[in-house]
Formats: sequence, structure tokens, C-alpha cells
Amino acid sequence: MSQVAPVPFAPEFQFGAQITAKLQEHVALTELEIRVSGVDRPIYRPHHNVFGSEEKHEGVFETASFVEIPAIDGKPAAIGWVLHHDYEGAIPTDALVKGLRLRSGNIQVGDPSLLEELFVEPRFNAWAVGEVQGLLRMEKIAGIDLLATEAPEATRAVIVELRLTLGRLMDDETAVRSPLDRLPKAQRTMYERFFELVYQCSSNRVAAAALVDRILLKVN
Repeated sequence: MSQVAPVPFAPEFQFGAQITAKLQEHVALTELEIRVSGVDRPIYRPHHNVFGSEEKHEGVFETASFVEIPAIDGKPAAIGWVLHHDYEGAIPTDALVKGLRLRSGNIQVGDPSLLEELFVEPRFNAWAVGEVQGLLRMEKIAGIDLLATEAPEATRAVIVELRLTLGRLMDDETAVRSPLDRLPKAQRTMYERFFELVYQCSSNRVAAAALVDRILLKVN
């Protein structure tokens, strides 16, 4: 519920106010106070200043950046935001924030894999934390086809630039970018081929990504 529902960011999340203010320049966000019996705090979005799991080192969100995606009339069709970190590997699944996600009316649309094709490589989506808040009608943003059918050439250029920017940020010159980089070339190639087969043979990309992440944590 914390991922999908129109609930606010936690007050201690340092980028929450900045993101909300940026979005409210273009759309009135509906935020509900949802409480669960026996729990003192209301339900908040799952974003925190740090991320990690019991099996993986703790990472820190350092900055937030924003991009406007224009519609045919030049007005914003969507507002995107991304939280930046060291990009040394995939965000743990149990952090509940992994992937660039799509929202409309402050409600999540689809699952975290919906916008994978924005990235140079789909696996980079597991390294990203961010959202694209649609400003058009729900039926126009419920699928990724919005990017192809609603966007003129100028908008496509923005999408391409976003894709390239994310690719550069997540594939920089860091000495070690993922656990596989520590392995000999032959072993690394074997893992990469195995992961390809996991995605190809799985009918559920979310489950496949979760399995790959768990394997990477063990490799690390």
C-alpha cells in the first residue's frame, strides 16, 4: 500500500518536500492519511534517506533531479524525478523503492518494470529510484505507448536525453559497479548468460528481477 496509494512522503525523508513542491507546480496532489490499527504512525511512502538490507551495505541518496516531458501543445505531459546514489548495484527489493515508476493522480500505475525500456539496458532500472508523474488523463498514461503516440519529435528527444543521462549516471567509471565485476571474465559471462535465461524463461519479470537480485547479493 505504501508504494501504490496516494500517501505522503515521511516527514524525515529529506527530499520529500522538494519533490512534492516540484510536482505541485503542475498538479494538485491528493494525499490521504491512512492508518492501520495498532500502528502509531500513518502509512507513508517507503522512501528514506538511506537504503539497504540485512545482506547488503547501506547506501545514501545524495541528490534529486527533475525532468519535464512536454505534450504536443508544449505543456508538461509528465514530471519525472530521480534520486541519485553511488550506483554500485541494484537497489534491494525489500527497500520497496527500486525502479523508475509511473504514477497518475498520485497513484502508482503498473509495476516497477513498466518503464524499463527508457534505460540503455533494462537491468539499470533496478539501480534507479524515481518516478514519472503523468499529468494527462489516466487512460493516456496507463501504458508505455504514451511515449510513442502522444509525443512529438521534441518530446522524443527529451525521452532519449533522459535515457542517455540515466545510462551515463549508472555506467560511469567507478572501479567496481556490480558484484559481477569482481569475477573472472569467464565466470562473469556465465552469470550474465544465466541471468538472460532467467528473464527469457520467466513469465513474471518482477519475480525474475527479484531472483537475480538475490543471486547478486550472494555473489557480493
